[in-house]
Parts: sequence; C-alpha cells; structure tokens
Amino acid sequence: MKIEIYVAGIAHEVWFRGSRDERQVTMLNCLDRQAHDGMKLKQTFDYTPTKEEEEAIEMEKLDGASLTLAVEEIKAANGGRLKFKGKIDRNSVPKSALRSASVKKTE
Repeated sequence: MKIEIYVAGIAHEVWFRGSRDERQVTMLNCLDRQAHDGMKLKQTFDYTPTKEEEEAIEMEKLDGASLTLAVEEIKAANGGRLKFKGKIDRNSVPKSALRSASVKKTE
C-alpha cells in the first residue's frame, strides 16, 4: 500500500535502558496527507525508519515534510496507537535531508 504522509514531528523512544546505556529509536509522527475517494485516515500514526533509512536520511530534517511511504505492515501498539512499517520513497525525500553518499577521507 502506498500512502502520502505529512511528518508532524520526530520523537526518540527509549526501547531499552540498561545500567550503562540505553537504546533509542527514532519515530516519525505522521498524518495521512492525501484523501482518496474523499476518505483519509483520521488519526496520526508512527513510522519507525529502518537502519538503512537512518543512515541515508537525516531524520531531524524531515519534520514538516511531505513524503511517500510504502506500507507493508500496520500494528496497533499500546493504547491503540498505530505503528506502520515499510519503506520511505527516496524520491519524495527533500534533497537537504539526504546524507552524502560519498565520504571524504582526511589524510
């Protein structure tokens, strides 16, 4: 399923907290941006980017951006909050949010 979204905010959720460290996961808080046949999702939902997406995209720069998301799974989490899994269409990401593919070496 393909959905056009508006990123309403970025959150960092703690998934694991140990005695020495904690693991945080970036979550995009999203809204359905495009109505299809006069209908659109009324509630906000969360999208958890993959590791590859976090390496290629600066997530903080997506706040307020409109993106296209390919959805493969929708789950209801604690409290009924929807969590989507899938893949961000790189063509819809603003160029300023893309990380450079080439890394310069310093000698």
